[in-house]
Amino acid sequence: MAVALLFGISKCSSSTGVSTSTTPVAEDVGNAQEALVTAVEAQSPLPPQPLSPAGVRRGASRVSIAAKEELAGEMIYSQNCYDSVARTFSWRKLDECGGFDAEASSTLGDGEPVGAEKELAWFDTEAAAGRYLKAAVAAGLDTDAADLRLSALQAKVNAQHKGRPETAPSVTSPTGGPDDQSAPADEEEKTTATA
Repeated sequence: MAVALLFGISKCSSSTGVSTSTTPVAEDVGNAQEALVTAVEAQSPLPPQPLSPAGVRRGASRVSIAAKEELAGEMIYSQNCYDSVARTFSWRKLDECGGFDAEASSTLGDGEPVGAEKELAWFDTEAAAGRYLKAAVAAGLDTDAADLRLSALQAKVNAQHKGRPETAPSVTSPTGGPDDQSAPADEEEKTTATA
């Protein structure tokens, strides 16, 4: 009987390797957003650039690649993409990350995989939009311009995803020019490596 009691106590006190953190998943997502903002603000970002349709397309197209590793793979890709923005800010890379998140959010569907609460919170539509908006504002856009830019990005992704025309307003550059439909590709577009 003493052996059974000791065995029971040892089972209760043993470590299972599972985190016992009580930090809510939404708080983790918020902490990641704040770390991104801090990193972008610490840089000397480029002046605001027009929305990069090529960057948005590239990001949205990467979802099918990352999806091979299921939601966890998609979340890792997104985190790596935003980590890249935090290290070396570029408007085109930000648009790529936003395009990826918008496409991933739109393809989640109604089924909620068991045990994927962290990933579902990461790709929650508001959380994904919040990451993009906070990074854009930290890089120098005012909130209205960031909202317009996000709307245009989401319209481009929705048009690709659902095959319907874009309805969001075109984003203009700070000098009033149209978005960069014909802008030359930068180094990020030339590479084949993922984020």
